[in-house]
Amino acid sequence: MEDKRTKSQSYHTFCTHSLLLLATVCERFAAPAIPSLFTYQTTDGRGLRKVMDWLTPYANRSRPWPFNQVTGFNASIYTTIYRMAAAAAPWANMSVVYEQVAYDQPGAASSRDNLLYPGKSHRGNR
Repeated sequence: MEDKRTKSQSYHTFCTHSLLLLATVCERFAAPAIPSLFTYQTTDGRGLRKVMDWLTPYANRSRPWPFNQVTGFNASIYTTIYRMAAAAAPWANMSVVYEQVAYDQPGAASSRDNLLYPGKSHRGNR
């Protein structure tokens, strides 16, 4: 549904950030028997990991954003999203990839995310 909105990239990243926050809180405070939202999938295969896979080519700018974005877009939100994803224990196999996307964002080296979601190998990019 966000694809049809006038600021679709802003809405996609807002929703992704919100879902990652929810998954992080649940991961920290849920009982061990409760499935992780990081690994949960619907019967038709939808889940947070699929969202991250879909969003990555736009975050690392290997593909241009294909939907409407009538206002400027602050790409620094990708720093937060990808640092959160890199810190997710169930996605440890993707942490290096997610960290690289986070570090390649404008302003990543001076972001408050350095305090909130420190990377494993800060390289001081931008």
